[in-house]
Amino acid sequence: MAQDYSLANPATLTKLKTAGDISQRVLVKVKEACVAGANLLEICQKGDALLEEETGKVYKDKKTTKGCVRRDNKLISGIAFPTAISPNNAVAHLSPIASEPEAEISLKAGDVIKISLGAHIDGFAGVLADTIVIPAEGSEDVVTGRKADVLMAAWLASEAAIRLVKPGNKNYAVTDAVAKIADAFGCKPLEGTVV
Repeated sequence: MAQDYSLANPATLTKLKTAGDISQRVLVKVKEACVAGANLLEICQKGDALLEEETGKVYKDKKTTKGCVRRDNKLISGIAFPTAISPNNAVAHLSPIASEPEAEISLKAGDVIKISLGAHIDGFAGVLADTIVIPAEGSEDVVTGRKADVLMAAWLASEAAIRLVKPGNKNYAVTDAVAKIADAFGCKPLEGTVV
């Protein structure tokens, strides 16, 4: 009998929720590590290590992993999406290796950074992202000016997309709404990216 991987199976929902919970906990720790002077590569490595550590703590016994995909008699779990820290004009998914020049990037106060990462349990992924502005040391900087405009436009556009993606709507409804919101803030949406 084939394994049921549909959302009707409570085990599927539990794995998705567990992966999402792990990703959320790791995202909080990664955001805390994003301070002025912090090295981008080290933060990415920390995020990946936390994802591996946290996914390694769940589904350890054979009873809970019955019917799961296994390798070497262990449930397959771990990183679904490597930790990526993309500052300023790096659009998305900057996750350098030590030999790349980007590994030398240090975060600065005022940098707008996009963070993305994800864990998976038995192939069921919880991938998350957030955008923050690095505050000056010892302050809770308020974001103003063009940075605030861009962040607000992105947030409102994502909220509009959430509400417009539903059965019966066409994708151009989302595109039109995003374009109108961006225009209201004097911004231009970037096409062809997944963030």
